[in-house]
Amino acid sequence: MPDPDIHFRKADARDESLLLSWLAEPHVQEFWDNSIEHRNNMLGFLSGTKDLYDYWVGTRDGEDAPYCLLLTSDANDGAAGYMLDHLNLDGPTWTVDYMIGSLEHVGKGLGAQTLEGFCEYINTLTSEASAFLIDPEEGNARAVHVYEQAGFVVVNTFTPEEGSFQRLRHLLMKKQC
Repeated sequence: MPDPDIHFRKADARDESLLLSWLAEPHVQEFWDNSIEHRNNMLGFLSGTKDLYDYWVGTRDGEDAPYCLLLTSDANDGAAGYMLDHLNLDGPTWTVDYMIGSLEHVGKGLGAQTLEGFCEYINTLTSEASAFLIDPEEGNARAVHVYEQAGFVVVNTFTPEEGSFQRLRHLLMKKQC
């Protein structure tokens, strides 16, 4: 059950320094794309220029600063081959990536609740998603466990040929919204 005290909004310029500080955290660097291309994509979005992803932050009641970051994109727009058989035919399928950036929130049981709440939040918007796809590295057991708790199921495996995680086996996981 999602936590009703978790709220979401699109990230913007006021989040820049916080998000950049999270990218420098060891717990984020271990499993997050830290390439200059990704950083520039995020900075562009924060300054009003969308390229590939939408960036969202999550906050909790009583706390001013966000604790997590989510990235979304429309998987139907140029989906990678390993995703094609897993796109919903009855509505948009979105990719999602997720991190808890705030160290004080890591290990507090917020992961699954945040992802469930985000799915519900997205469905309150006019451009709702019928499903989410997420693709953790197979060795990231903690993330895989959280995604399973949030209702994601493994639908495929793949190994990226390029990028930050090339040659590392990944799981493609899907959640119906």
